[in-house]
Amino acid sequence: MYPPSRYYQYDVQNYHQATNITIDISPPQTGSVHDGLAGIPEVDYQQELYLNFHWDGFFDPESGVKYYKYVVSDHCWSKEVLFHSNEGTETYETITNYVAKKEGKYYMTVIAINSANEASDSVCSDGVTIMTDKPAATNFVLDGARIGLILVKDTSNTLWVIGKNLSRIVVNDTSLCSHITAITEDIQLLPEADEIDINCSNLPSVSSTFISVLPRTSQLSMKWDSNMDEIFIHDYYIGLSSTKNNPAPDILPFRSTKHHRHFRLNYPDLSEGILFYIIIKSTSKANVDVIQSYGPVVIDDTAPVFTGSYIDIEFKDGTLIANWSRAAFTDGEDPHPLKYQFALGHAAGGTDVVSYRPLQYNTKCIRTEPPDCTAIDTSSLDWSLRGHHDFYVTSKVTNLADLSTTQTSVVYTHDMQLPSAGIVYDINPNSVNDSSLKDLIDIDFSVKFDSLALKNFQKYYVTVEAVTKTGSIKESSDGITIINNATELSGVIINDGSLCSDPVVLNGSHHIRDIINRCETKIDYQTSTSTLSAKWEIPDDKLNQIVRSAYWSIEQRSPVGDMWLQFRDFSYIGTQSHVIVNELDLQPGLTYRFTVKLCADDVCFQAISSNGVTIIPSYTVTDSIDVKVEIQKCKRLYIRGANKAGVWSVVSKDLKQCHVVDSHSQIKARKVIDALGEADGNEDGIGVGVFLEENAAWILTGADYTPFKNVLSAVWPSLRHKPYQWGVVEVNSNNAQTFYKEFTDVVISDPCSHPNTVLCGQTDKNFANIYFNETEYLTHGRQYSVCIYAPKTVIEHEKWTETLDTVTSCSDGVTVDLAPPVPGKVWIGPDPFVFYQTSSSDITVSWDSFIDVEEESHAMHSSGIKQYFISIGSVEGGVDIVDNHNVGVTNHMSFHNLQLQNGHKYFVTVKVFFFFENIYCIRLLNADFHHVFKCVDFINRTAEVRSSPITVDTTPPELSGESIYIKGRLISNLTVIQACWEDVFLDVQSGIDYYTWGAGSLSGQDDVIPFSEIRENCGLSVEDESFDLTEGHPYFITIQAFNRAHLSTTKSSWAYIYDMSPPTAGHVYDGSNNTPESTTKDIDYQMDMTQLYVYWEGFHDPHSVIKHYSVHIGTCSG
Repeated sequence: MYPPSRYYQYDVQNYHQATNITIDISPPQTGSVHDGLAGIPEVDYQQELYLNFHWDGFFDPESGVKYYKYVVSDHCWSKEVLFHSNEGTETYETITNYVAKKEGKYYMTVIAINSANEASDSVCSDGVTIMTDKPAATNFVLDGARIGLILVKDTSNTLWVIGKNLSRIVVNDTSLCSHITAITEDIQLLPEADEIDINCSNLPSVSSTFISVLPRTSQLSMKWDSNMDEIFIHDYYIGLSSTKNNPAPDILPFRSTKHHRHFRLNYPDLSEGILFYIIIKSTSKANVDVIQSYGPVVIDDTAPVFTGSYIDIEFKDGTLIANWSRAAFTDGEDPHPLKYQFALGHAAGGTDVVSYRPLQYNTKCIRTEPPDCTAIDTSSLDWSLRGHHDFYVTSKVTNLADLSTTQTSVVYTHDMQLPSAGIVYDINPNSVNDSSLKDLIDIDFSVKFDSLALKNFQKYYVTVEAVTKTGSIKESSDGITIINNATELSGVIINDGSLCSDPVVLNGSHHIRDIINRCETKIDYQTSTSTLSAKWEIPDDKLNQIVRSAYWSIEQRSPVGDMWLQFRDFSYIGTQSHVIVNELDLQPGLTYRFTVKLCADDVCFQAISSNGVTIIPSYTVTDSIDVKVEIQKCKRLYIRGANKAGVWSVVSKDLKQCHVVDSHSQIKARKVIDALGEADGNEDGIGVGVFLEENAAWILTGADYTPFKNVLSAVWPSLRHKPYQWGVVEVNSNNAQTFYKEFTDVVISDPCSHPNTVLCGQTDKNFANIYFNETEYLTHGRQYSVCIYAPKTVIEHEKWTETLDTVTSCSDGVTVDLAPPVPGKVWIGPDPFVFYQTSSSDITVSWDSFIDVEEESHAMHSSGIKQYFISIGSVEGGVDIVDNHNVGVTNHMSFHNLQLQNGHKYFVTVKVFFFFENIYCIRLLNADFHHVFKCVDFINRTAEVRSSPITVDTTPPELSGESIYIKGRLISNLTVIQACWEDVFLDVQSGIDYYTWGAGSLSGQDDVIPFSEIRENCGLSVEDESFDLTEGHPYFITIQAFNRAHLSTTKSSWAYIYDMSPPTAGHVYDGSNNTPESTTKDIDYQMDMTQLYVYWEGFHDPHSVIKHYSVHIGTCSG
């Protein structure tokens, strides 16, 4: 319905007599705008850039349509915009065309304008799309189609692996498959699979033909994707052709898929073995056609065929090997490699032993293409092949259409059990007595080799091979080493002396040179008269592996000639490379040596002797000394002399005669003498001054140390000058010559002007007491000297005049000591942490220096210690062994020719005297953790330290008579050996410290498992299982018990057989062996449901006996 119109008619007469004017106030009515030419269906898509449009239906009943205005654009325009736009085109026609510049979607917008110049509403076409994109199918899948793994290059030289289901996987790293020859194909139609790890080892070296194999089926079913949106696709067409990319398929013409991306063709009339292609034509709505082909494809509905003669089977070294010719299996329709599998069963075609699985290969069956064999490792089977049973190998060959054929081998009867390995012994033919070898070694077979040219120190093995019709087995002996016992053992040296450990470093020593006798590799002298020790090394590795034991003896050198006499006969020491012998009666001045025989089992080399050690237990003899030196104090020179055994003596003498009774002393005192008053008594470190009457003498020796911090005192009794100027000078140098040489006296004309002066003043007395307050106390460890100055003085006496020269002099200084001495650690023996010793004639004492003010480096003496006294007793604080022996100032002292008792403890007491005048210090060192050092002066300062005693133990641990217990009579697991030696060893003197254990082929040896330390007395384990043990051979577990004095005793177990292998399996048969009518050893079926019979034979263990049999019955094997 059109909108109502209104008409207004006016009768007007003009000059020319005209009479009608029509007024139109409504716009034209809209029509329709069409894409394309009139008379043909409307166009929505096209390939050309030339566009056609037409329109109709626009009218105006009043004034009519005067003209049209239109515009072509990528969008629709509104009436207002188009009416006023200069881009629109005005026309009287209802048809037009337009040439587009590019592809895209274009719209025609039209308005109609009437005679009243009113525009209709705009009308827009539905648009036409210009496109030239080529439609194509992608990810094409033909259900059931398969292909062998091949390597393909596409048209852009990209390398792909085509999978079995015809999916493609890109090969990014082309070097992975560089050894394979690729074919070139257009594979863009195939689906692309997700990226996975490429394994080119599964690909054939030369890719086969690109042919898809399709099993015979009732329909061809396929599906695909499109490379563009479905709205642009007009239709898909499927056809079958004998040639590739055929636009007119000759087998099946194109059929529409009705715009679907899948298609089924029922009952295709395709011949077997004929190649064909699937032609896919994709048509876009712009009428663009693209033809693609998939294939070639071949229909395969026949299985592979066996054209060979037979499949052979043999058994070699535990492997069943089936063989056939390479051309035995063929398939004329399938050009790809066939899939081979095998199965193993007791009957022809059976799979009861091994189900079908891929072929297996080894060195006797090499993989080829196509394969011609398979290897079955019988050790990998769930059950080993049973004796006297038949076995068949069935080969199954399958093509890509999953059609297979099978072929069974000839029968193989497994009736060829190999002989079990026995034990091969190396024996000495010269010591074999056939009638005596009955228990441990029963000789059933033997052989002797004569006239051989064997090499010294070379190990030889004898291998015995037992051969049967089914194969052979070899077993070797554990080896025999050829030894010429006359061979000189070069490089092996016997050194006298004990084993060395890390030297003890003193925390404080009185000596510049270490005076403690350190352990040496070789000694020529010793002090002990009861103990000898020696050690040796075998530098040659081969010889070290051969030598398993040793014997030692002691020889004494004749005092009248170069002859060696037997002192102690040979004794066995086992595998140890050192020996300690106690409770000997060695004579001073004589020389003793060790003689050692190194042996390999019962073969011993020539004896080797050490150079010998000379016994020197006595102190050196001292003589007089003569010393000339100028000093102002009574000093004494000490000289210590030591012999080659380390025993020393001391001789001393006054530097100048000072302690005299009937003559004058040769000591000339200094003009200024340091003096020391008494202590205050109320406060530590506080003292009072001294007093010297006029013209009185000073009989005390000058002080070297002061315990006071508040006062320094000095006297000058020989001077008569008055007055005196004094000064306290801090001494920065402690050069000894400064105080002992007159010509080097410190000359200070003005004590107050000296840069190191602490205080100064004047006095008219012959002494001075210089006091210091709390802010000026003297410093601990510092040295101070009192210096005086007196000018030239003339004294008028009654009858003469005395002129006194100018005096400038200093005292030799005192050191301030406000702290008690620090005691050092004391121990007996070479090691502070070892409280046992083997010597019964010697005791060695060592200690750290006792430290006083000398650590400040400003003292008069190198040590505040004056002398040490040592006592040794059998009880705490006792002196019954050594009574207060003065050893001077040292850190080490050895006592020899003592009569010490085995098992007894001995205690050491050390007394220490210090240099303080009127101060007495004593240190008591009682060894049993009660050794106390005590230093007491007149102000009650003390210090304490404790150490431990020494116990003499000259005997190794004893054997109780108990045996080493090992569970069972066999060794089957080295990781856990259940051995116990509890209560086997006893030591009442020092106790058992630790054990070492090892395993050897003979008692007492460790040639198989070297000795290792263990603290427990039960249980052994070996982490390394690479030790060379031979099954069936006997081995011994040897335990060495060490006491805390490092003496040892060895005990070995009984011989235990090493057996790591189970018994050799025999044959087990179902049924009874008492059934005479049975023709087979084994039955597989029976009707009796109440009982089962079973019997067996052939079980054997060459290394031990079979302990028992265990029989189980179940519904599955094993």
